[in-house]
Amino acid sequence: MAKSFLGKIRKYKYIILIACIAAFILLVILGFALGPDKSWGPPATDQQTESR
Repeated sequence: MAKSFLGKIRKYKYIILIACIAAFILLVILGFALGPDKSWGPPATDQQTESR
């Protein structure tokens, strides 16, 4: 079963590669359309300065 599965992967390797690249590009576009999450950025500093 594994040999037949690998044989199909070898047979359609270019179609699979193009489909994966297209899916990745669509996911990136969808991510920007929905608004990127800002949690990956540096944390906001909430330190208040004391004036004397």
